[in-house]
Amino acid sequence: SAVNAETEDAVILPAKAEEGTSITFKATVTNDSVNMVKEWQISTDQGATFRTAKGSGGSDTFTLYNVGSDTVVRAVVTKSQTYTLNYQVKIGDTAVSDNSIASLTAASNGQSLASGSTLSAYIPVEFDLTLNDNYYLVGWSSNVEVDEKDSTKAALESLTSNTGVIVNIAEKPVITFGTYTDGTVTASMPDPSDDTKEVTVENGVHVAPGSDVTLSFAPKKGYEAGIVKVNNIAVDTAFADGNGETTDVRTCMISNIRANQNVEAVFTALKQYSVKYEVVETIVGQVDGSLSASAGRKNLDAYIIEDLDSGDSVCAGADLTFTAVPKSGYKVKQWKVNGQVQTKAGLTVTENTLCVSPVENDVTVTVEFIQSGDKLTIQADENGKIVSAIA
Repeated sequence: SAVNAETEDAVILPAKAEEGTSITFKATVTNDSVNMVKEWQISTDQGATFRTAKGSGGSDTFTLYNVGSDTVVRAVVTKSQTYTLNYQVKIGDTAVSDNSIASLTAASNGQSLASGSTLSAYIPVEFDLTLNDNYYLVGWSSNVEVDEKDSTKAALESLTSNTGVIVNIAEKPVITFGTYTDGTVTASMPDPSDDTKEVTVENGVHVAPGSDVTLSFAPKKGYEAGIVKVNNIAVDTAFADGNGETTDVRTCMISNIRANQNVEAVFTALKQYSVKYEVVETIVGQVDGSLSASAGRKNLDAYIIEDLDSGDSVCAGADLTFTAVPKSGYKVKQWKVNGQVQTKAGLTVTENTLCVSPVENDVTVTVEFIQSGDKLTIQADENGKIVSAIA
């Protein structure tokens, strides 16, 4: 028998139907305790060839949607059979019973099916997986067809034997990098929705398998990033600016993450060096100018010292600037650093400023002043005559 699927009006077969009409057919099986509908078949070449209507197995009704050509519909009847359907979620070889991790449901034509049920043969079965965000789908057993648009859905076209369906999942990898008193470790990765942007990866969170994560190691003032290990294996790091001229931050990338990653970092104290400076007395007790010093390091605000006192210490790699201010009538004669006269292009440095960079040991700086211009000496000779000489 048949009815119009929209109006439910009876359709006397064979019948003519308007194009686009949907018709529902119902098969009444003689002695349904022995016989059953195996599937429905349709033909568009006046019955010369038939094909199985997808998803029609085991149902005594079938709807032909949007009729667009002459069509022959038939129900294929077979002896009644039943099969058992089992399905489960696994992590490796272990079945998952915690629904907060994953749950798998099955249904046929809108009717829920419990795992372990004995069911009529040839029915179609649809499976739906619900998965915790911290887990990912590994794959379905090969006896189902996975939805191309949504891999958490799969279908069994026809239950033709005792069937077991397994869906395998796994926990997403976790990245941990701890906290430190002498520096900080941060992590980031490309934004899944826009790979031109970066998103922060928090310590101890799950990341999608295959992720690339960039780690940054930022020492606090007075420290530097040392050895970095990932899963107890030392890895290379590089300065974030490429050469370390403007930063102490070092970075590295963990690519294609497939397993848990445990990151360990070491921050070591920078060596400290003393800085001493003074003006050389040209005459005992007489200085002919003043000397001051300032310090910085890699142009980092944390290391700027506007007024560095003689005897203070600075971190390794510091940049020192010494400024001499001669008294009126005097100029810089020479600079010495750790006893060595400073020269430039073979000439003694006589500018009012001296830069020492980078500091790699204790530093002692002296500056000596001399009278500027020519010195005129006037005196009388032995006969009382006045002579002059330029000194």
